[in-house]
Amino acid sequence: MGRKRKAEGAVQQAEARLHHKRLVGVVTRGRAGLGSFSTPHIDTSKGKERRRLVQEEVRAVVEEERAGKTVRMRQQGAWIRWEKASERKVTWAELWKAEPQRLKFLIQVVYDVLPSPSNLHIWGKVESPACPLCFKRGTLEHILSCCSKALGEGRYRWRHDQVLKAITEAIAAGVEWAKSSRPSKQAITFIRAGEQPRPAAKTSAGLLATARDWQLLVDLEQQLKFPTHLVTTTLRPADKWFCWS
Repeated sequence: MGRKRKAEGAVQQAEARLHHKRLVGVVTRGRAGLGSFSTPHIDTSKGKERRRLVQEEVRAVVEEERAGKTVRMRQQGAWIRWEKASERKVTWAELWKAEPQRLKFLIQVVYDVLPSPSNLHIWGKVESPACPLCFKRGTLEHILSCCSKALGEGRYRWRHDQVLKAITEAIAAGVEWAKSSRPSKQAITFIRAGEQPRPAAKTSAGLLATARDWQLLVDLEQQLKFPTHLVTTTLRPADKWFCWS
């Protein structure tokens, strides 16, 4: 009975909002002028069209309530104030394959609920919110990428190099596989008189199969420079590059 009353109340609220929209009339949306969007009225809609309007309005009410609740939450609602943040879409397949600890870390980073010094101070676990290295406020952003002492001691570079090593090992394995799988010479297939040539089988070996003398140069533990036969510059490579002779 409680669920039925709740559904009836949501429908009545949606119908009341639709009637109010009819009384207000057409309004502008963004920079579009009047009349750019057609607004169907609930009074003139029947059947499936009327049900569709009510369902969309119920969804709009729920979304407004969620947005209002998010604004009132200081930590979990911080994502609505992000600017110039790149969007990352995580599929269900990635969620199933991800390690539990990695998935937990990703969610806690998004909502800024990791045990940083600042959060520990808010939760009453420590007396000071200061960073233990530079004694500035130890927020999540500060700990991950803004601590000047951690940068000077090479901690950020060490973290970067660990990721780069894993990528390098994977690419190096691919290079070795391409060298061993690529035939040294292309075999010549003779065709008898009157026969049609068979279409060659397409292989998706990728770019690595186009040559056998790939060399992988990685900017790890030493300062590398671009080879002069590729480009003459004083700039360092971002991470790694391939070259072949």
